[in-house]
Amino acid sequence: MRFLTLLSLFALSFSGFSQDAYHTNLVNYLKDNYNLVSPKYVLNNTEQTNISSFNIYGNASVSSSTTSGNVFSLSSKINVSSVGNNVWDAGYTTSSKTSVAQGDVLLYTFWAKKNSASSEIVIFAEDNVTYVKELYPTLKLTDEWKRYFLPFKVTKAYAAGKMNIGLHLASQIQNFDIAGLTVLNFGSTYNILQFPSSLGEYEGYEADAPWRAEATSRIENNRKANLTVNVKDVSGNALSGATVKIEMMEHEFGFGSAIVACRTPGNRCYNETYLSKLRNLDGKGHGFNVGVTENALKWDGWEEEWIGTPTETVNAIKWLSDSGIKMRGHVLVWPGFDNLPEDMRANKSNLPYLRNRINERLTTMLTHPELSKYIKDWDVINEITQNRDLEYAFDADPTLTKGRDLYKEIFKKAKELQPGLTMYINDYIVESDGGSAAAAARYNTYLDEIHAGEVSFDGIGFQAHIGKQPTSILKFKQIFDDYSARYNARIKITEYDINKEVDPMIQARYLEDLLTMSFSHPSVDAFIMWGFWDGNHWHQNAPIFNLDWSIKPSGQAYIDKVFNKWWTNEESSSDQSGKVSFRPFKGKHKITVTKNGKEKIQEVLLNNYAEVNITMDIISSTNNDLAPDFKIYPNPTPNEITIDRNQNNKVEIKIMTIDGKLLESIPTTLKTIHLTLKKYQQSSIIIQLLQDGQVVKSQMVMVN
Repeated sequence: MRFLTLLSLFALSFSGFSQDAYHTNLVNYLKDNYNLVSPKYVLNNTEQTNISSFNIYGNASVSSSTTSGNVFSLSSKINVSSVGNNVWDAGYTTSSKTSVAQGDVLLYTFWAKKNSASSEIVIFAEDNVTYVKELYPTLKLTDEWKRYFLPFKVTKAYAAGKMNIGLHLASQIQNFDIAGLTVLNFGSTYNILQFPSSLGEYEGYEADAPWRAEATSRIENNRKANLTVNVKDVSGNALSGATVKIEMMEHEFGFGSAIVACRTPGNRCYNETYLSKLRNLDGKGHGFNVGVTENALKWDGWEEEWIGTPTETVNAIKWLSDSGIKMRGHVLVWPGFDNLPEDMRANKSNLPYLRNRINERLTTMLTHPELSKYIKDWDVINEITQNRDLEYAFDADPTLTKGRDLYKEIFKKAKELQPGLTMYINDYIVESDGGSAAAAARYNTYLDEIHAGEVSFDGIGFQAHIGKQPTSILKFKQIFDDYSARYNARIKITEYDINKEVDPMIQARYLEDLLTMSFSHPSVDAFIMWGFWDGNHWHQNAPIFNLDWSIKPSGQAYIDKVFNKWWTNEESSSDQSGKVSFRPFKGKHKITVTKNGKEKIQEVLLNNYAEVNITMDIISSTNNDLAPDFKIYPNPTPNEITIDRNQNNKVEIKIMTIDGKLLESIPTTLKTIHLTLKKYQQSSIIIQLLQDGQVVKSQMVMVN
């Protein structure tokens, strides 16, 4: 194998000719398999000139060589020797060689394989002045050579040389090979879904991936509980052969969405269809059980009345809560000036003013008589690694070690104002864009500081805005494990959605998989999407409904999981002891018992093992006649009864309600016992005679 130090000798000969064999084969492959023709080159049209155009920077090195047996003839070995504070602290980069028009579809493609135990690279195409990204997925490389195709539509025009293209590398120490990196421009006539794409091939998407069986086992252990129903007659005797039906009404786990507050009755953008779908996603009366206002409770949104007046917003939250949707608050402090009222920026050097405004904000929201009644769970702080204006402002505060210590004050103040508050910190940086290790390290530093304070957060919200390259499902498992253990924190997915350029069937599969991983994890309490209908979604790509309210593949996947596969509707018959056992999903259930044409309904909230006693208005034929040693009279009675028996052995007399609640237990050896019943304030009472702990006789007494 000859190394690239020799290849430079014939670089000029390549540059003078048309596209090389590698690029010719690539163009023909795209034409034959995808009917994509006549691309222009954003980079160069030969392997050699492309490799020569790339620069390596940071704690990384590159060496290139010829290779055989592949469709490419040159490859580059890249070694990264240390982790950066940011993923972009090491990189491999070049610039565009031709102009690109707004709306053009570009295809970024290359071959790669890892040499180290793991390898994580971030692909980018960006504006070389603002660094705004056109493409920015994270990829985990495999052991064998694999070709990657990454199509993307550009959002603006770029002159030649104005788009940076390359890899960010500093997420981990790693070594990998890369070859054939090139970018083709197919103009604006093709639909992006026509292109080959590696963006949907997230880690864990395989049908036989081992994590699936593991998650199913965790769901069985963590999200279900045993339920025993005891069916009795009015005398407390077991009833066999009763039909017992259990119907799920609501999950204990939170399945929810961001909600537009003004859609509710009496507000400025009321929409009856929108509201009906909230609680009836599947047409069978099953809907979301948790929600969050998208913008109405944000600091600037509240004060500037974006969605409605404060009164209208409060009324919306009350209406939603009364409709069975548990509401959470978003967000108390979002510490970038772009996300704060304008007076905060205007007074950025006036620290007493800023601190007073923050305290006023916390007091207003957390002591509000209605909000504090309905909202027990708040995102206290949002996106602290990207929104640092308050941090920088308070760096000048001599009472703080660093400006970020302000966040400790905020959590402490919030807990003082609403002691029962469940406090979350919310961000996207760990799991979005593939889940960069460097981003996680920076976030951990900030969380460690807050966690070391006098009052810490109770939970961590992971927004889960998923990009063109979906984050590994196994990565989410690692995130849930690491953050719940590191901070003893509860976890919620708080703002789920996915890039619209991901194939709709991949969107459906990914939602199903992330739902499964989240529902299976014992530390995760909720999965909340950032809107459910395209008509109210910031990128017009909500998971459930299209603009015309037709259901999406991802919406059907959601319904099939949440309201079918993870939903309990069962029926059985009571055995000879009057028992029937179920193992339903945790949550609220309706139990219906029928026997001899009579029916009794009872609701139960199941969060651990439960035993429910249901008394039917039936007298068993075997208990109509009382034995001579146990007589109760009069029956009915205005108050007093007499119990006569013909033995003086030790027995226990239990006085119970008809649903089995013990009112009093009386041990006795007397043959005659007198009891007054009015004191129990019951119209019907069960009297049981127990001998050696066993019920030998039971009778219902009417008190009139």
